[in-house]
Parts: sequence; C-alpha cells; structure tokens
Amino acid sequence: MPKLLIAIASCQAWEDDGSNQAVRDTWKKDVPAGVDCFFFQGIGSTPKNDLVIVDAPDDYLGIIRKTQAIHTWAFQNGYDFVFQCWSDTYVNVKALLESGFEKHDYFGHSSPYVHDWFREEVPQGYLGGGEGWWTSRHACEIIMNAESTTSPLYNNGAADDLWWGYVLAKAGIAMVDHLGYGSGITLHGSVHTGGQGKYDKNWMYRTYDDNRR
Repeated sequence: MPKLLIAIASCQAWEDDGSNQAVRDTWKKDVPAGVDCFFFQGIGSTPKNDLVIVDAPDDYLGIIRKTQAIHTWAFQNGYDFVFQCWSDTYVNVKALLESGFEKHDYFGHSSPYVHDWFREEVPQGYLGGGEGWWTSRHACEIIMNAESTTSPLYNNGAADDLWWGYVLAKAGIAMVDHLGYGSGITLHGSVHTGGQGKYDKNWMYRTYDDNRR
C-alpha cells in the first residue's frame, strides 16, 4: 500500500479562530488508520500534536514557500502521494481515497481562473488549491527542487496553485481534472461563505452534517 499524507495547509490565525478545530471535529476524524493527516503551519506557530511547523513564513505572501516546504517535508519523509488542501476545504474522505489519484502525478480540480500570460505558457491550465490536489512522489520532488517566487505574476508569493501548475507543466507533468473535486468529494469553504478572506468555520460543521445524512 502506498504511503499517503493528507496535508492541511493552515496558519496560526486559523488555529486561533477555530478553523482548524472545525476540521478536527468533522472530516479529519474520518481519516483511516494508515493514512497520515497533519496541519502544516509556518515559523512562529504554536506546536500541537497534529501540527507540523515548516520552514516557511506563516503569512499570506508566504503561501508558495509554505506549499514548497510541505512537499519537501513529505518527500523527505517517504510519502508516495500527498493530498494538500486548506483548513477551509471540506473533504469526503472515503470518496477522496477512492477517486483514482494513485494513477496520476498531478490530480484534482481544474481552476477556471487562468491568467492570460499563463494560458499562453501552459495552455492546459492548473489545478485549484482550495479544492485540494494530489501529487505523486515524483511531483513532490519537482516542487521541492523548484525555485520559489515572490513575483507579482504569482500574487507576490501567494498564488501557489498557479506556481505549482507552472512548475509541474514545465517538467512535463500534465494535470488530470476530476469533476468530483470542488463539487462533492471536496468543497472549498471560502467560495461558499463569501470568499475574499471571509470564511465562516460554521460552514464546515453544517456541510459535514449534511453529507452524513
């Protein structure tokens, strides 16, 4: 059986406001034995048993570096596949693990938001981060060894989904789009509760309860 990691990218602010706890109280409980699931936060975070603190900033413009640090940690710890999402991502764990990710290097939901310059460079587009995405060990190694950026083209270091899409495409890894991501297997809470940093953690409890009926 492959060694699997569910990596929940987060920050101390989301730990403090209860967004992480909403995940602990809901779908994280459904992760089966044999699949590791940790929160990942940046420098300065308060240690917890289910939290890995990586060598990256813990702020918005440090998201690319945090994503790279997560994949570096996963590669160095021997994982075969990594599913990365955020603390505002709802996950149907059973459906996630049965979605066929293990056949691909880069698997998730195709983002509808593609910048014009990016469309020219990478016509296939990229996978959205809020819906969650899988990477194989091979893809993890590519992300680990890539040069991170704070370029305005990548929202000054915050557009990690755009960055990893570019990095993997340039390495010859095509994205694989699964329609269940973003519409049942996973849901991006910020999209459903206002976006623009207005996520309501109570949505996670409601969504989890609704999907258990």
